[in-house]
Amino acid sequence: MNDRMIAFDNLSNFRDLGGMTGAGGRKIRPGKLYRSGNLNGAGEEDLRKLSEMLELVVDFRTEGEISEKPDPEIPGVRYWHLPILETLTEGVTREKEADAHSFMRFMADPEAAFEYMKKTYEHIARSPFAFEQQKKLLHEMLNPGERGILWHCTAGKDRTGGFALIVEEILGVSREDIISDYLLTNEGNFRTVEGLLQHFLSKPGVDPVKSEPALRAMFEAKEEYILAFYAEAERIYGSMENFLAEALCVDTEMKNRLRDIYLEP
Repeated sequence: MNDRMIAFDNLSNFRDLGGMTGAGGRKIRPGKLYRSGNLNGAGEEDLRKLSEMLELVVDFRTEGEISEKPDPEIPGVRYWHLPILETLTEGVTREKEADAHSFMRFMADPEAAFEYMKKTYEHIARSPFAFEQQKKLLHEMLNPGERGILWHCTAGKDRTGGFALIVEEILGVSREDIISDYLLTNEGNFRTVEGLLQHFLSKPGVDPVKSEPALRAMFEAKEEYILAFYAEAERIYGSMENFLAEALCVDTEMKNRLRDIYLEP
């Protein structure tokens, strides 16, 4: 297991951004910035651990996702619902309606599933709604508490990965390391994804030759997806620096403030 991954009894894909190398060779402070999948299955020991680690949990999911699998109340930790997508999105949000439609649409067409996921990342890279939500959290990060901030969606892959990319860019992490961090989701979600594959591929009439790669396209992190985000942001704004400044209003002063807060001296 990667040393930034944090093990819980019933939670998956939970990791600390701490230890990643940022601007000027300075490391991100451990215990301040976390990302994960959903917290719905947290047990008593998990809740105790989260209570010790966190000041704030930020839930990027839609209301539909939350109604089906709400986050538990964590003693002493604030909860903030901050959806990144306005509506259910096949393969990204995990409402029953979105899942059922996406499976019917993509199970027999791996290429379509793969292209759809790339387009989803392109959408997030140009979504004014997403930008407004992400700006709120970036401003919240300017006033940290003693403990950490956690942001999550359902799998901790797409919406969570997109915001992690933004934070890591602001803090000066190399693109190579950002992509590596994104792909760690496949380690963090390995058991979950394998369980989902077993469940769906065992259904009558399913062709595993086509359906397995289609499901993996929807459930796994792919380098092509995060590169699609970068390509779309740079197509529109010319560079990631311009993207941060124009789409998210992160000027030099704000970038330096965030670096002072979240990077070690």
